[in-house]
Formats: sequence, structure tokens, C-alpha cells
Amino acid sequence: MDIPGTSVAISNCDGLAGMIKSDDDEYFIEPLERGKQMEEENGRIHVVYKRSAVEWASGNVSHDCQYRESNLGGLDDVGTISSSIDQQLKEAARQRRHTGENDYNIEVLLGVDDSVVRFHGKEHVQNYLLTLMNIVNEIYHDESL
Repeated sequence: MDIPGTSVAISNCDGLAGMIKSDDDEYFIEPLERGKQMEEENGRIHVVYKRSAVEWASGNVSHDCQYRESNLGGLDDVGTISSSIDQQLKEAARQRRHTGENDYNIEVLLGVDDSVVRFHGKEHVQNYLLTLMNIVNEIYHDESL
């Protein structure tokens, strides 16, 4: 894609999950329910939300509550970004990133505790971790680093 200041890291395993980053904000996408891909005939319902909405919600909900709320306002911006991405894809050919002599590698050890496995389920935790590392990879490809 050739949209300045925008990057995307998305996995399509068991639905779409990942991040869309623009100059203004970061957007996350994930399936509403995981593990239902075989039951769905007309596609899957996904939720898209701004990172700032999650940060706002986590600051306004006490830690001992049994529910979470999110301020999902501003989702109309995603449609604008989506149409802009579609337009750019039609206009631009896919280009490979330049690999130069200043490229570096980072070795990563990823540890997961039992709470993550319980939250995502044994059969989905690997896809979650791969999606998470895909997002980290995209962040570290930023030219400012």
C-alpha cells in the first residue's frame, strides 16, 4: 500500500485479527466470536475499534468490575480509511521493502501464562500469539526506528 503514515498487520486465521495504524490513531479488528468459522455461511461478524477507545474505557472502569465497556464512537472513520485503502490498492502496484545494510534482527522469547490460555482457549492461543507478533513486527518496521 502506498498510503503515507499507514500500516496494516492482519491475520486471517479463524477470522480477521490485527491492527490498522494511521497517523491519527490505531484501529484493531477481531472476530466477535472465535472458533465458529465452520458454522458461518454468510461470513463472520467482526468488531473494529480505536486504540484510544480502549484506553479511555480502561481508565474509567474499576478493576473489580465484572464487565467491560468500550467507547466505540468514531467507527465511521474506519469506512473512510477502508475506501482510501481500496483506492490505493487499485492505483498502486505492490512493492517490496528495500532491505539495506542497516537492517537488524531481534530475537524474541514469548511467554504465556495460564490466564492467557484460559482467556483465548488452548486451540486459539497460538493464532493469537502469531497475530500479536505480526503487529509487533509491523511496529518495528516503522522508518522512525
